[in-house]
Amino acid sequence: MRTRASMVLLWITLAVVLVSVLLPNTALAWMRDHWAWFNRPMLLIERIDSAVNLVHAILFVLLGMVVRIAMPRWRAGRVVVAFAVLG
Repeated sequence: MRTRASMVLLWITLAVVLVSVLLPNTALAWMRDHWAWFNRPMLLIERIDSAVNLVHAILFVLLGMVVRIAMPRWRAGRVVVAFAVLG
């Protein structure tokens, strides 16, 4: 059974993901210029040489972890299918 705290965590995470996806590039550039705490991790992620966009990969891994915590009865396959539908 889902607890109230896990559902709040899920909704907060989904809201953050939604805002990050809908955020215009100009707002993102402003945040990176003015918020060092936001820019430092982004720079570290971007410096990693990878064929995959790691920012999105990390975002989906974190989202998957939160979904797993919020919905413990969901099996991993169901979470993967949910992400495939979202993607």
